[in-house]
Amino acid sequence: MDEAVGMLDVFIELIPLRPPHTHYVEKFSVLDVQYKILHCLLTQNNPIKQVIKGKREMWEALEDCFMEIFDRFDKDDLHRLRTEDDGIWCAMFDLVCHWTNAEHILPKLSEARQAIAEAS
Repeated sequence: MDEAVGMLDVFIELIPLRPPHTHYVEKFSVLDVQYKILHCLLTQNNPIKQVIKGKREMWEALEDCFMEIFDRFDKDDLHRLRTEDDGIWCAMFDLVCHWTNAEHILPKLSEARQAIAEAS
């Protein structure tokens, strides 16, 4: 349990204390690390995942942290996120959204996915 709480603390600490108009690269770096943590929690079978999976409030806290950064992306940032590197990040994020939908967790990630898809 302590490891899971520690993981959540690390996730929360990744949120920059800077204002929302932070440069794209800084926002993307934090979002990408958070995405990778979520990816590991969803795909790896380990004790941390089992503790977090059993605690809805921990999933909600992880989702809130992710969305706090995501909400700092403006329309141009979202377009860049969707198109940069041939959209590979978005393709991987789509996969994570698929997994979260299948497990009925993190519903706000689908909203983020939709916002990215609509960015032009």
